[in-house]
Amino acid sequence: MQDIEFLAAQFEPFRSQHVANGAGSGVYMGPVELPLGRAAAALGHLDPAVEDLRTAASICDANGARGYAVQARVELAAALTRRQAPGDRDEALAALAAAAREAGQLGMVPFTEWIGQLQAQLRAAAAGDSPLSPRELEVARLVGRD
Repeated sequence: MQDIEFLAAQFEPFRSQHVANGAGSGVYMGPVELPLGRAAAALGHLDPAVEDLRTAASICDANGARGYAVQARVELAAALTRRQAPGDRDEALAALAAAAREAGQLGMVPFTEWIGQLQAQLRAAAAGDSPLSPRELEVARLVGRD
């Protein structure tokens, strides 16, 4: 955890900028808010993580960094799933739906698998809150597809 705190502190002064490396051809690695959000989530600081990951997704949308937008949205959904504040489940599902479309188009298999796992986790949590049986929920989902 100390390593994460140390590295996050190194990135902090560079908010609103982008990460790149390379001593010849440059390699773009997304907005600074992406590693900051991931670090905050890893440290259990979920409110700042959510804000940074929302910002990262928005920046990636604006600059056309589709793969990093997918990553930001999936990381955001994971943080929202952990935080469980009012509205977080719906926001997480929306972020995952957007990420799933892009990840599928880009062939981002590890992310499509992670998206499926998070969606299943969110559906299972919702099913536990429902007065319907698992079979009734399944039928309702199938009927809702039409």
